[in-house]
Amino acid sequence: MESAPSESDIIRVTSKTSTNVTINIAFGSISEVAIQIKNLAPASRYVCITDTTMRKIAGDRLRESFTQQGLKFDMKEIPPGEASKSRTMKEEIEDWMFSLPCGRDTCMIALGGGVVGDLTGFVAATYMRGVPFIQIPTTLLAMVDSSIGGKTGIDTPAGKNLLGAFHHPKLIFMDTQLLSTLPQREFCNGMAEIIKTAAIRDAELFDYLENNCDKILERDPELLHHIIRTTAKIKAEVVSIDEKEGGIRSILNWGHTIGHAIEALMTPTLLHGECVAIGMVLEAKLSHKIGELKSVTIVGRIARCIQSFNLPIRLPKNLEIDDLLRKMALDKKNANQRIRCTIVRSIGDTIEHPVPIEPQSFWDIISPKTTVTPAKVSGNIIVPGSKSISNRVLPMCSLAQGTCRISGLLNADDTQVMLEALRQLGIQLEWEDHGETLVVKGSGNSMKIPEKPIYLSNAGTAARFMTTLMTLVTDSKNDSQNKVVLTGSARMKERPISDLVDTLRSNGCQIEYVEKEGYFPLGFPGGAGLPGGNMELEATLSSQYVSSILLSAPYAKSQVDLKLKGEVVSLPFIQMTTRLMSAFGIDVKSDRPDHYEVPLGVYKNPPQFSVECDASSASYPLAMAAITGGTVTVLNIGSDSVQGDAQFYTVMEMMGCTAQQTKTSTTVTGPSDGVLKAVSVDMSSMTDTFMTVCAVAAVAHGTTRIFNIANQRVKECNRIAAMVTELGKLGVTCRELEDGLEIDGISGEISRLRSAEVECYNDHRIAMSFAVLGCRVPNVIIKDKECTEKTYPEFWMDIEEKFKLKTGYPTSLLNSQVENSSRQPVDKDDTIVIVGMRGSGKSTMGAALAEGLERKFIDLDTEFKEVVGLGVSEFVAKNGWEQFRIEEERVLKQVLSSNPKSAIISTGGGIVETPTAREFLQNFRGIKIQLYRDIDDVVEYLTQDKTRPQLPEDLKTLWKRREPLYHQCTDYEYVIRKGEKDLAASARNFVEFSKKILHPSELPRGQSFFLSLTNSNFSQSLPFISELTQGVHAVEARIDLLENLEPDFIRDQIAILKSATNLPIIFTVRSQNQGGKFLGTDSEYFNLKKLAVRLCCEFVDVESQRNFKERNLLWENRLTSRVITSWHGYSSGNSGNSPGKLSEVQLEAEILNCYTSGKTDVVKIVGFAKSLEDNFTLFNLISRFKLKVPIIAINAGEFGKLSRVTNQFMTPVTHPLLPTKAAPGQLSVEEISSIRQMISMPTTKKFYLFGFPISKSRSPLIHNTGFQVENLPFQYSLLETQNVEDVARSLRSAETFGGSVTIPHKENIMRFLDEISPSASQLGAVNTVFKLKDRLHGDNTDWLAIKSLIEKRLSTSTSTFNLKGLVVGAGGTARAACYAFFNLKIPFYIVNRSAEKAKILAAQFGGEFIEFSQLESFNLKFDVVVSTVPPSSNFTLPENILNTRPLLVELVYEPRITPLLQQALNFQLEFVEGIEILVEQAMHQFKIFTTRDPPRKEIISKLLENYPTLAEDP
Repeated sequence: MESAPSESDIIRVTSKTSTNVTINIAFGSISEVAIQIKNLAPASRYVCITDTTMRKIAGDRLRESFTQQGLKFDMKEIPPGEASKSRTMKEEIEDWMFSLPCGRDTCMIALGGGVVGDLTGFVAATYMRGVPFIQIPTTLLAMVDSSIGGKTGIDTPAGKNLLGAFHHPKLIFMDTQLLSTLPQREFCNGMAEIIKTAAIRDAELFDYLENNCDKILERDPELLHHIIRTTAKIKAEVVSIDEKEGGIRSILNWGHTIGHAIEALMTPTLLHGECVAIGMVLEAKLSHKIGELKSVTIVGRIARCIQSFNLPIRLPKNLEIDDLLRKMALDKKNANQRIRCTIVRSIGDTIEHPVPIEPQSFWDIISPKTTVTPAKVSGNIIVPGSKSISNRVLPMCSLAQGTCRISGLLNADDTQVMLEALRQLGIQLEWEDHGETLVVKGSGNSMKIPEKPIYLSNAGTAARFMTTLMTLVTDSKNDSQNKVVLTGSARMKERPISDLVDTLRSNGCQIEYVEKEGYFPLGFPGGAGLPGGNMELEATLSSQYVSSILLSAPYAKSQVDLKLKGEVVSLPFIQMTTRLMSAFGIDVKSDRPDHYEVPLGVYKNPPQFSVECDASSASYPLAMAAITGGTVTVLNIGSDSVQGDAQFYTVMEMMGCTAQQTKTSTTVTGPSDGVLKAVSVDMSSMTDTFMTVCAVAAVAHGTTRIFNIANQRVKECNRIAAMVTELGKLGVTCRELEDGLEIDGISGEISRLRSAEVECYNDHRIAMSFAVLGCRVPNVIIKDKECTEKTYPEFWMDIEEKFKLKTGYPTSLLNSQVENSSRQPVDKDDTIVIVGMRGSGKSTMGAALAEGLERKFIDLDTEFKEVVGLGVSEFVAKNGWEQFRIEEERVLKQVLSSNPKSAIISTGGGIVETPTAREFLQNFRGIKIQLYRDIDDVVEYLTQDKTRPQLPEDLKTLWKRREPLYHQCTDYEYVIRKGEKDLAASARNFVEFSKKILHPSELPRGQSFFLSLTNSNFSQSLPFISELTQGVHAVEARIDLLENLEPDFIRDQIAILKSATNLPIIFTVRSQNQGGKFLGTDSEYFNLKKLAVRLCCEFVDVESQRNFKERNLLWENRLTSRVITSWHGYSSGNSGNSPGKLSEVQLEAEILNCYTSGKTDVVKIVGFAKSLEDNFTLFNLISRFKLKVPIIAINAGEFGKLSRVTNQFMTPVTHPLLPTKAAPGQLSVEEISSIRQMISMPTTKKFYLFGFPISKSRSPLIHNTGFQVENLPFQYSLLETQNVEDVARSLRSAETFGGSVTIPHKENIMRFLDEISPSASQLGAVNTVFKLKDRLHGDNTDWLAIKSLIEKRLSTSTSTFNLKGLVVGAGGTARAACYAFFNLKIPFYIVNRSAEKAKILAAQFGGEFIEFSQLESFNLKFDVVVSTVPPSSNFTLPENILNTRPLLVELVYEPRITPLLQQALNFQLEFVEGIEILVEQAMHQFKIFTTRDPPRKEIISKLLENYPTLAEDP
């Protein structure tokens, strides 16, 4: 008979609370567990709950164990995964137990991970008011966490673990052998909880984890048993003190406040432990930020330990911070609406109770963005160890003989990459002094072949040094199949390595390019060593190639004689390498910079080695002093440094600072007057600090030129281009040179710069350089603060602690408009620049746009003549084209710099010929639109125009050359249809096009549809476009179904649609495997999508299957377009076979892919229904998702029609007039609306007219006609009341979605509303209320109706400059009339019997008051007269006013013929009837209520039936 585990393998902890629960934890084999259970929990029957996976692994052995003991045993399998942790499954288990039957003497057993344990425990807690249960955890996470503590529970749609109980198991039995089958990711998932326990409670265990990472990951049985036992005991002891989480037990939640919130948003993409790992790092940073964790090195230590177990430490890029904060607000630890968090003071020391944290502190920590609040910077600082030295010392120590203790080693991403690579080669590494000292046991060049590819991320130094080092990893069997691979991130695969590899290959080394010639990954088959001897290397690109060979050269087969070709770059770094090699016993001989002789030998490890600080990192605090006029001393870098960048202070001296350097420190003091000087500087000896100089140069006086840094284009990014681009966003003019750049400083005039979001390109030095600039310039928003962890993880914490700088992302910036590389927010006042070929219509269209937007128009050709004194033709004839381009550029810069706002500027056709002019246009903050006109139409037009100077080349040749240049300088294209002769009509469309850029449309609210156009040419739909688009909110252009996919044809097709309808356009290219016809590559696909953005298509459909990088790139550059990320579960190329049924899991994965695998504005999921039940599967799935964005969720196929009826947002529809349906099962708006009405779905949205008296109002007729035409389930009724509180109650009710407000409530209702529009605030009255996200919004459309009808009646060619207006009356409607005149910029007078009210009104809106008696003698001509007085007043205008023939606007519509309108008829004047005003303001209300344009014709027609004498619609 098998024996029970020995006492040494049992942990017993008795609760110190009143419950006296004993926690029993035993270790042993699962084959022995029945003995232990029989003694601790005797029962008549044992029932085991396990999942199907674990049943196969351990279930049969467990059953056998009970059978051998003669115990009654039953087992139930459940599906694996979190979905089983539900009410439904709990009920299923309970029903199964009732059927056995199971009584109160039953004992339950949980065999599995956390899901099985939580579920089984909750059933045991409630079955017959509680039965005993046993935990047999089978995952590392369950062993050290969920099985201990008595917490049980299930999930609900509202959240995780919201139903549960405390119910301690009688025994927790752990068989560590079960972990042998656990996938490595799941194993590391459990390690997160062990790291957490060590960090909060056991410093000794934390040290143990740091120094035994490799063996633990290899699952050494002895080590594994030790860490599990220690962790389990700690948790049991904590639980015994605080069973119900009222005190110290809360320390176990460290990392979980943020971690649980991440998990709620990222499941199943991230596992629990992975989320907690990220949470631990962020909460450690939070502890430091609030002043409890004093040492920033502890944050780095925690992060390093977590990373060593292959766990993440950074938030996923696609996580929305506000979503995260909302989830954190639901944390069970919170109190008094404050988020509370567990805080660590040091390793093993934690505050016992959760600490309330200010929301801003959380935001600062978790936001990927940050700013530095400008302030004078002074103080002393010690910066981290040198990356360059760290990454040179580590491979030398590893190759050397003996043991070396390294202090001051950089603890950052790049060194972590190098350390992990060396571990894989078998190098023994251990930490001492609580993580401050690394002990390296030299291998004497005896390295093992790694078992898997070595991943080097984007660590360029490590990648280059490892390339030569890998040739030393020889295989004694010389097995060419035993190939070692070096690989890296996507960016690493773009960084060239061919110069180094070519040299090594020429020397006889065996190296292969695994993917792309000249780039990573690299393969090393067999490994025959480094032959050595004479070697030649191209050294113009990177000094790291040279250092790579030098570092490994002592172990070559023959002495290396290395000669360098070309101009040697970054010589100080090569010299650093040779000096360090000398410190390790190898003296390199060099008689000149391009020649090195390396003797054969063995590195000798010194007992201790101290890494000096990183000179590049020291440049940032020194520059902060320079730019702010402070004084900073870096205490650990001086003249003794081996790094070239230690001379950075000399550049600051050149720029006007005072500086001092000792052997061990460097001090810089900025100029007291704040004026820095521009410099021209060769930075080849300190290339990594050129970006720091750029930051300082931006505010200096004059133009700074930095040169001899061409190799910076192949670093983490193209650093030169990046600095030009990002400084340009702030308003700094920069120019890229062949080997550097120029920066035009702003001479300290900070107001010339603007707020901007700076892209970091995953480059640590860009982020820190712009932090320098942020010390002087407000709201420099750095988008990726965490990229500094590559070389300086403590950067943000250091500048806060040492310099008292304030960093973080203030919530005040959340809604501010800042320059952003992704979706740049458009300022409605931004200047619009029009670019295009000569003859494309720039002047005509620009003038029309200026008038339509009421802006100043500047034609650059006209401006050229005013500035230069000669017209273009005359100047070219006299001076030639070359000189003209120079002067043209000068005029361009002058005009654009002087008119950054509220102007329309048309440029000359050849402005793009000059590179510097193109660059200036690119960096200009305004809106840049290319007029795109067919070149044949341009040629035809210019053939008739003989006034322009002769161009130097053929027009079509010129167009071919210029087309990409126009594209380079502009954001949008407005396309004039091929063959269009009426530029005036096109100009009107151009105005609408530009308005959509300035005022992007909002997403539809409520039920909405889009029409899928399936024509091969959209012109086929033009004759009946109004019928096709009736009731829809957008039009989908199915590009893949067009007869031609050439870009010019597509441009023309979109132009056709934009001229025919004002509805938003959805640009869709559906691939064949997604139900469409497109068969092109990813590159061809995304080129079409980029064109859609340029054409200002409101929506761009992007398939989730497409290249992830390209999808994100499109998102980042989508301008005003919105992205719909879509997935279609059927193919058009399956020969009529319907697709297989998709499981709920597959559908869930596709939704998550659409939502989380790339930013999106809308998610669209289209499955395929083979039965009605498939629709319910989809419904249930969607109901579980709480996406931040709207979702379109439907099924294709005949059975899928039900889903199209139930889908609420943007349902795709067809129409009988279209040639074919876009998808099987597609319905029309009429069909869907009819079905919805038949099944009474959904509940009607109610709108009202509120007021008294209103019984004769025509508003219900107007709105209900519109609702009916648009197939909307809305109803508009009267609510007649004199009590404003009745109105407020109705508006707050769930079924009311808004309404119209009239007398006597227009003013009184305002105090009940949540938000009021600026116009309604100005008028002091609301006539429209609508509900948005349960908030009541108030607006006023009365003035809009007056304004728009006046505009329509006045001639389109009439300027409002010399017009005059008259308002009759001084009541509420008179205020609307005054506000209309004010917005029309028409000077106006007010006449009213009560002078006092009229004078107040005149003063408020800038009008003038005149007495009634003055009208008859008034000599001024009025162009528009608006009457707001009741007909009973019998007001009429004197003849002298009528004789000036004004436009008469009557606001009263009952009776139709008022005394004023009778005068209009008698004098045959143009007029606007009161009913027209009523209809017009209702049209604006309709758009607010429904977000769609009203069916004006149908509404007018219906009104005519009841009001037959209505004037024709204007």
